Amino acid sequence: MPRPPAETDSRLRLYRRVLGVNLALIAGYVALALAWPAMLSHFPGFREPLPAEWVRVTGGMLAVVSLLYLQGLLDPIGARWPNLVGIGARFAMAALFLSLGGGFLWFALFDAVFGVLLALTYFRLPRAAPLARHP
Repeated sequence: MPRPPAETDSRLRLYRRVLGVNLALIAGYVALALAWPAMLSHFPGFREPLPAEWVRVTGGMLAVVSLLYLQGLLDPIGARWPNLVGIGARFAMAALFLSLGGGFLWFALFDAVFGVLLALTYFRLPRAAPLARHP
């Protein structure tokens, strides 16, 4: 039985809001990593400062990956793969960061929290909906 349009719209707005906040926070990290890598190279929890080049590389890679998520933000129902891969990747990265310990625990917490929030909101979306209503 299809969901009422108001419920679908509400769920779409919530998912887009959660993903939008996540991408905005990542964009903030990207801006700092590319413009002022020294600021992030002394991240709490690391014994030694990270090389500025590595901070810039992570910022650049996150920028590219975040751009791939934009289609999933714009059309969460029609573009399922960016969202499914993005949710899975957040859990995979959380596990990797957790295994590294130290200053990476903050990154693990960030990805785990957003992985859970995105999964909870995404899997409540209907599998199909009129795409003309959801640009």
